[in-house]
Amino acid sequence: MVYRLSTKQKWHLAATLLLLYYPVLLYIDLPVYLQGGISIGAMLGHEITNIVVVLVMFFLWVGASEWLLHLLLRKFGESFLLEFRLPAMVFTLALAIAMGFAFVVASHQVLLAIDALIVSVTNTRVLVSFPQTYSHEFRELYKRTNIGFFLLIMLGAFYLIANRRAQLRADTMKLHAERLEKENTQAQLLALRNQVNPHFLFNSLSILSSLVHEDAGLSEKFIDRLARFYRYTLEQEKHDTVLMSVELEFVRSYIYLLTARFGEKLQITLPHNNEYDQYRIAPLTLQLLIENAVKHNQMADDDPLYITAKIADNYLVVTNVIRQRGQLPTSTRVGLKNIVDRYTLLTPLPVNITETNGHFQVAIPLIDPYKTEPAL
Repeated sequence: MVYRLSTKQKWHLAATLLLLYYPVLLYIDLPVYLQGGISIGAMLGHEITNIVVVLVMFFLWVGASEWLLHLLLRKFGESFLLEFRLPAMVFTLALAIAMGFAFVVASHQVLLAIDALIVSVTNTRVLVSFPQTYSHEFRELYKRTNIGFFLLIMLGAFYLIANRRAQLRADTMKLHAERLEKENTQAQLLALRNQVNPHFLFNSLSILSSLVHEDAGLSEKFIDRLARFYRYTLEQEKHDTVLMSVELEFVRSYIYLLTARFGEKLQITLPHNNEYDQYRIAPLTLQLLIENAVKHNQMADDDPLYITAKIADNYLVVTNVIRQRGQLPTSTRVGLKNIVDRYTLLTPLPVNITETNGHFQVAIPLIDPYKTEPAL
């Protein structure tokens, strides 16, 4: 994620620096004006030109400083300046001082260029010079004092920009966390509504009723899988992601229940538990995709519905043949939208949904817990 200041924020910082700098500058300059007998008109012309030029230069300086900070933080990480390590502080101090000197030189040259241009057009100087009554030593002391104060302002501004970037990062992460919590809650409610529904529960209990009379051992196993299924749905309420192996184990329980109902009509292939086990996935994602395929496609003993889940290029790819039911059930596609919305908050990698050659495919990016925040 790239955290950059907007143009409005840059102008706001530039105006803030001007407000910090100019009262002190006027405090220093005013005695010079008064003792030198400089007219109010000349004083106003000098100060207005100064204000406009310095404000624009501040804006350009803020942009240049942020660009340098962006390069610095991209190389060393967003927490580089926040950890208060000595190398970071020394390096940043040197960079800020260099930027401050560059600003002083550049602004001085711009003012001289503007003054020369106005002189060439109107034969009147805008910038006010020191009266000849002031000694050379006083002028040098004035210049060094002004430059020193300017450098302090620049140094403070440099860290202010870094702090603003850190605040933007914190605000963005907080916003993402809030959105993710909201999406996760919606996902849990959706999962509970879709799974604990009268039809699914009725079918499961009907199957269980028939199994009790036919095979006590099998009915016990069915009850165990049914309990795992609902327990997992409830347990993942507060989790953003789970290990692939955990999700796969849950889905196997879900498939067991589906197989008990549909038999050979439904053929589902899953990756092995230990395949890419270091990766994580949003809970209930794979289950929702399988449920979506079962809900929208017909199946038969001589023409089974094939659903395949595999790992490819760090994506979990779920594919099913398209064999739409004659009368499609009412669908709002909330399940797919919810998956896409959740993954938008979890990773910059997209969820790819395609429908080609009679196959419907959804590719879910696997989340590497060891990878740092990727840049968008």
